[in-house]
Amino acid sequence: MNSTTERKPESFDWVTARAACSLARVFEKLKLQIQDDIKARNALRPPGAHYAFSVVEGGSKAFSVLVEGKNVHVSVRFDLDDEKISVYSKDGVTFTGTVTLCDDGECRVKIGDQEHDLWQVRKMALEDLFFRAY
Repeated sequence: MNSTTERKPESFDWVTARAACSLARVFEKLKLQIQDDIKARNALRPPGAHYAFSVVEGGSKAFSVLVEGKNVHVSVRFDLDDEKISVYSKDGVTFTGTVTLCDDGECRVKIGDQEHDLWQVRKMALEDLFFRAY
């Protein structure tokens, strides 16, 4: 922890904080935030755009983000299992992540050796889908 990171008090209840940092809760939060991202991205489409972004539910443990339109149908899938969240693109598994309570007391997604905020996970998963030329 660096000196600019706000320290939690010695009495910080890390056990309760870690219990709240579950894969299922993070997955649900990720899905809700992605729905907001889709609203924002659809609002940025140029007038007369022939494509739109949407979410398709795949049960409680999966969902896909789609871009559909004239001559385009591309998706990114998010899956939850007992050990990880997986993100798939047309090329296969893009990345997998687990959750962890970081040294600053915040719940983050761990991909490889790096800890990421949810906005960073959303960017890694959706940037190409959202910003390629259609």
